[in-house]
Amino acid sequence: MRRNNDELVATWGNLANRVLAFAYRNWDGRVPEPGALRPEDLEIIATVEAGFGSAGEHLQAVRLRAALGEALRLAAR
Repeated sequence: MRRNNDELVATWGNLANRVLAFAYRNWDGRVPEPGALRPEDLEIIATVEAGFGSAGEHLQAVRLRAALGEALRLAAR
């Protein structure tokens, strides 16, 4: 359990850190106003939304390993 939690926190924490560092470095620490979304942006949004639904279904069915795997897959994406 600890290994899974550590890996999940490290993966999502790394994602959050990278996004914040990128914003700080490129936009003076502020999130810029969004522009038009590119096809790649729409694809990742759809992937993450579907993945959150899938992870939620796994959690409701108490398939914890599958839910964890889905959460890690989304963070890696």
